[in-house]
Amino acid sequence: MGEVRRIYVEKKEPFAVKAKELHEEIGNFLGIRTEGVRVFIRYDVENISKEVFGQACRTVFSEPPVDDLYQESIDVPEGARVFSVEFLPGQFDQRADSALQCVQFLKEDEEPVIRTAVTYMILGQITDEEFSRIKAYCINPVDSRETDEIKPKTLVTVFEEPGDVALMEGFGDMGEAQLKGLYDSLSLAMTFKDFLHIQNYFREDEKRDPSITEIRVLDTYWSDHCRHTTFSTELKEVEFGEGYYRTPIETAYRSYLDTREEIFAGREDKYVCLMDLALMAMRKLRKEGKLEDMEVSDEINACSVVVPVEMEYDGRRETEEWLVFFKNETHNHPTEIEPFGGAATCLRRHQGSPFRQGLCVSGHAGHRGRGSHRARGGHLEGQAAPEEAGEGGGGRLFLLRQPDRPCHRLREGNLSSGLCGQAHGDRGGHGGGAQKERGQGDL
Repeated sequence: MGEVRRIYVEKKEPFAVKAKELHEEIGNFLGIRTEGVRVFIRYDVENISKEVFGQACRTVFSEPPVDDLYQESIDVPEGARVFSVEFLPGQFDQRADSALQCVQFLKEDEEPVIRTAVTYMILGQITDEEFSRIKAYCINPVDSRETDEIKPKTLVTVFEEPGDVALMEGFGDMGEAQLKGLYDSLSLAMTFKDFLHIQNYFREDEKRDPSITEIRVLDTYWSDHCRHTTFSTELKEVEFGEGYYRTPIETAYRSYLDTREEIFAGREDKYVCLMDLALMAMRKLRKEGKLEDMEVSDEINACSVVVPVEMEYDGRRETEEWLVFFKNETHNHPTEIEPFGGAATCLRRHQGSPFRQGLCVSGHAGHRGRGSHRARGGHLEGQAAPEEAGEGGGGRLFLLRQPDRPCHRLREGNLSSGLCGQAHGDRGGHGGGAQKERGQGDL
């Protein structure tokens, strides 16, 4: 034990769906003509007995009826090009983890180390530039990287023991200029105004210096992803550019302002913001008694509406109460700090084709009585509704690219639809508007 063994697993031709799809995508999306594509799952395995390894090759790493398995190397035809892709350090390798658990089912006292990669073989004559474009199409730089074809001597990773959590010594006594320098050095997503507020809180209330962990936690918690900071920012200046749609947009905005005066008469705590714009129609409908079929809870940006649905069971029709879920959501902050993964968020959560789900407003449905989630390709956001009159939700609209424009004509750095659909993380979207920042609240 201790020797690293390598195997490649490839679907047999009738079952090589991914390879065939990638071949078509390279031709249709990238405009590159190849003679074919082969896709291999590469396993590097260490610390496993010869007997168990032999069993695992037939039962864990491959299924003999549908897979071909190659040990140590694969034959590369003349003119073909090969590259392999592995997860970045720290990314969870689900395939490797599942394989490890299955190997331990074979012999529970085995403690193997397994790493995986995907190896692509491009058949036919292509240029270096075309090969680079194919790599860019297949590799998501957020979670993966290209790896070489040399088998490592060991898979065991030695991690240094982390040091103690650093305290921000002298944090409360820093002048504004010194604090600004610290703020810039930490690359925080929060604003400097937030950082000043944190300094004041720890100096006056906690009477101690914070740790770097506390600063990072606050930076995460105060992000748009957790707190809808951008959607809740007060809009003090709203401008309308010249164009065909200026009149209807401006008219709709004026109507919104009039409705605000009606709904929030005498309330100084309500101000114009993107969240308020998104929810105003629901509030008005609720006040006018036209949204009585909406469940009410403490949520401020989501709702569920009761809808009668006629169902047929074994030829018998009956009417059931279903809940249709709506969610008004923004993911600006993660997109700002990590654009690729951020933009892919809701595509992954919607569990479907980026174009089928990504180009529509999300609607979620679940049967009230049976508790099932029957919406096609939706993510159940919860059965919550607003506490105030009509504080219901809107939806999300994501546009990945112009559907009629080939991928190789996109802006440099854009991910392919396939990678967007596969991307990890829970982030996405963009917001905007001419706005002046409002204080972001207390701890």
